[in-house]
Amino acid sequence: GGNLVLSVTCLTGVIWWAVWRHQQLKVSGSSRVVPRLFLSLAIISVLVSVFLTVDRLSLMTIIVGFAIIVLLRKMLRHELNSEVVVKVIGLVLVLCVVCFVLFAVIRGVNGSEAIGSNFAGYTISPYNRLSALLSGKLRYPYGGRGLYLSGFLAFNNLFNSLVPVREMLKWPSFYDVWTSEFGAVWRANLNGSFIWSGTFGYIYSDLGWLSPGFVFLYGLLYGWVWRSIRCGRAFGIVLYPWCASCILFWFGTNLLLDTRCAMLVIVALVLWGYEFVMVRERVILFEGQCMRRS
Repeated sequence: GGNLVLSVTCLTGVIWWAVWRHQQLKVSGSSRVVPRLFLSLAIISVLVSVFLTVDRLSLMTIIVGFAIIVLLRKMLRHELNSEVVVKVIGLVLVLCVVCFVLFAVIRGVNGSEAIGSNFAGYTISPYNRLSALLSGKLRYPYGGRGLYLSGFLAFNNLFNSLVPVREMLKWPSFYDVWTSEFGAVWRANLNGSFIWSGTFGYIYSDLGWLSPGFVFLYGLLYGWVWRSIRCGRAFGIVLYPWCASCILFWFGTNLLLDTRCAMLVIVALVLWGYEFVMVRERVILFEGQCMRRS
């Protein structure tokens, strides 16, 4: 907690960028010792932090982000094939399941039946809540007020101290919203221990059948980020792994525009500025072809 609560997110974005640039520059010989040493220390720091805080979401994001960086770098070098894709996806699935089970045990969930129930509650059961929302059986007390669309706008205290969006719209605190969801799920005759209704469920609870328009804007954002990483730009390198992780977390909550995304945008801005000042020769990767300009 405290002022350093987003340090793991910040460092993760820097690591994604550093791994991409390290592979892109093809550093070899003794010159690669120092960057690899600092990369290793950074990765160890992130892993230690997420295990100390038992933060499953950050760990899953790190694993998925690394897998995406590896696959995209191979794609741009024309080294990607079905065998590589299957191996990487298989490894990611195994790591995610192992980490989920390990964190569940650390959190006090014991026994195979309890772990299985916990796994189902965080993966499959949100679609039961989504169907209950669509049928009108489940209603979140604060739904329809727009606060589920962006966690950054609704719950970031620093931003709201500068731009009082929460005060102007009379939005409640994060704790009030979070605790209200448990009672809502119980009243819908569902297991209130698990409150997620998926990304689309939370968007629907705010916008109803206007949700496809909002999701279309999501698509435009994803298209821009995808094009950015294909061109090897800092913004795409930092943001695309996060965006892709959010797709894989659609069964959970609406994460895309929360405070971690805002932090990654700041990281991308800083790295873009660093490259603009320090890099003499721009190297732009687009569809696997390298174009150089002075």
